[in-house]
Amino acid sequence: MNENSGFDCVSGQCACDATGQWVTACTDGGAVWNADTCFCYWGTSALPSTSPDPEPDDEVYCWWDWWGRDCEPDEWVDTSYYEKVCYSDGTCYWDYVDDGYYTDGDCEEQWVSRCSDGSVWRYF
Repeated sequence: MNENSGFDCVSGQCACDATGQWVTACTDGGAVWNADTCFCYWGTSALPSTSPDPEPDDEVYCWWDWWGRDCEPDEWVDTSYYEKVCYSDGTCYWDYVDDGYYTDGDCEEQWVSRCSDGSVWRYF
């Protein structure tokens, strides 16, 4: 089970945040609690205040879910260089200094509306 999931199971019976501890810990920690998915989302924007159901229908249930796919990999930026090193006797050489850093890959992340009929609605 995912550590951000609020499902509690006791004696074979599972319920979403039966004691209320997950919603409290999640929101107190600065994250977003989504009761529909019983999940604590870190590093997201606030849960949309509008209805997740774009086409109200009694037979289809929709909920907000965090969509964070299509992420590009982090990229290594090579800033390596050569540094001149000299000894007291006047001899010098060029020493290679391996240096660089990673930049975060771009991600397309947003809240989407998922529905019980399998549809996913993305709002741009």
